[in-house]
Amino acid sequence: MHPNRTKEKLQRGEPTYGHGVRFFAGPEHARFAANAGFDFLFIDSEHGCFTLKEGTALCRAALDAGVTPVVRVCGFDHHLCTQYLDNGAQGIIFPHIETIDHVKLIERELFFPPRGGRSLPGPMAINDFLPISHKELGEQGNKATLAVGMIESPEAVERLDDMLALGVLDAVIVGANDLSMTLGVPGQWQSAPFVDALNRIVASCKKAGVASGLGGVFVLDILRHWVNEGMTMLYCMSDGSALIQYPAARLKEIKQAVASNAS
Repeated sequence: MHPNRTKEKLQRGEPTYGHGVRFFAGPEHARFAANAGFDFLFIDSEHGCFTLKEGTALCRAALDAGVTPVVRVCGFDHHLCTQYLDNGAQGIIFPHIETIDHVKLIERELFFPPRGGRSLPGPMAINDFLPISHKELGEQGNKATLAVGMIESPEAVERLDDMLALGVLDAVIVGANDLSMTLGVPGQWQSAPFVDALNRIVASCKKAGVASGLGGVFVLDILRHWVNEGMTMLYCMSDGSALIQYPAARLKEIKQAVASNAS
């Protein structure tokens, strides 16, 4: 069975870095992410428009490339995570977790019995579709599955200690855009309400022995600060941001070079 390298690094307390896919679902994305040195592929089925087939093809390409395929689903319904897990995902990110009941649902849907209530699917992509006993599938499948919740509201911050006490989540990622909006400081990454909330999240995760991380902020100084504070799961690049930033910077560089030669 393919190891979950991102989960293993998080358990060792090492930083992990993810590349997000929302607009372009070609499986080649996984190889480019691997070549760049990313640890995980953040496959965004919450906001992305690609199909389940395209998303699972990305997952399988990531497995082959050695990058952990992690899918952000758009809710807690049973099929939203199991179809991805059965067909290649090694982790699921649940957005907008706010209650103990949400976390209990995560455990039920992600893990095989006796830990959870996930149905046995037969041959699985994370095992290269090879035969495997029910016992080994349950044990190894549970071990290789990464459970991640996104904190995106003040209510979630307030209840985080209780949610982490259940021992279900391997990591918590701050959904920076939504959290800053619900705190009333949209996009203000250095504002007191936002910084205070993140400090509380990091402290709660350290106390519970759970990894914390940040998603949606690609500013170098902000990322560096929170890694230094102890965050280890960083969604730090996306296909959209890459195409916004790099082509503009590169074209400016080219035009400046041409202009300097002409003068």
